[in-house]
Amino acid sequence: MDQISSIEIPQELREAVLFAKKLKKSETRRRQMQYIGTLMRDADPEPIRKALEEISRGRGPDAQLFRELEQWRNGLIDDDDEFLGNTCSVFRS
Repeated sequence: MDQISSIEIPQELREAVLFAKKLKKSETRRRQMQYIGTLMRDADPEPIRKALEEISRGRGPDAQLFRELEQWRNGLIDDDDEFLGNTCSVFRS
């Protein structure tokens, strides 16, 4: 799911942000960002703050699982004997 679509913001603001994502660095993009700023004056900032916090700290359990998988991948790539032993003992239980 698109992160912007999951945030509770007015439809006009959502559409403006999605349009801005399509624009290249130019005067048009700068004007669109100003327009977004104008729309944000009337929007409730709390849902946006919550979404940014969630994004910045990862997606909770999903992020933790992803970090564990990365550690497993790195341990396998590095051919780390201690890691392999620990991993095997976890799955033997």
